[in-house]
Amino acid sequence: SLHPRPGEFRFTAADKIVDFAREHRMKVVGHTLCWHSQSPAFLYRGADGKPLPREEALKNLKDHIDGVMGHFKGKVMGWDVVNEAISDATGEYLRSTPAKRAIGDDYIVKACEFARAADPDAELYYNDYSNEQPEKLEKTIRLIRELKAKGVRIDAVGIQCHLRLDEPHALEKVDHAIAAYSAE
Repeated sequence: SLHPRPGEFRFTAADKIVDFAREHRMKVVGHTLCWHSQSPAFLYRGADGKPLPREEALKNLKDHIDGVMGHFKGKVMGWDVVNEAISDATGEYLRSTPAKRAIGDDYIVKACEFARAADPDAELYYNDYSNEQPEKLEKTIRLIRELKAKGVRIDAVGIQCHLRLDEPHALEKVDHAIAAYSAE
C-alpha cells in the first residue's frame, strides 16, 4: 500500500502509526522492504507476468527502498529488510520469490546494501517464520554467514514464532535458535 505504482508513494496511514509511536516514546521497526507476499508486483514482474530483466528489477528495488526508508529516516529504528527468503522445502535453500527470479540469489545482498545506503543509522534485520526449527535454522545461519562473507551487515534475525503450547520442546528450540544466531 505504500508504493502502489512506480514513482508513487502513499505514506498517510503509515505516518499516523509512526507519529503515534513517536508521541508515546515507542520505538518503530519497519516490516518489510522486500517480501514475496507483499512487495509491489511491478518491482520484479512485467505486465506480461514474466520476471523483469535483472538491472530493471534492481533499479525498482533500490527506488522502493530509497523511497520508503528515505521517508522514515530517523523515525524508524530498524527494518526487516528481507522477509521469508528461506525455503520451507527440504533440500532447497532459498524460496523461489519474484525478487529471486528477476534479480538472482544475490537479491538479499542487494536489498541489504540498498537499505544500508538509504539510512546508515537504521538497524537491518532478516526475518522469517519457523526459523527456530532445525532445518530452517541451519539455512538461516547459512544465509547470515554468506551475507557477512560479502560484507553485508545484519544487526538481528527476527524469529517470527508460531508456537503451540502442546509442541514438545518449543521454547527450547527458540532458546537454541537465539543462542545460535547470537553466536554468528
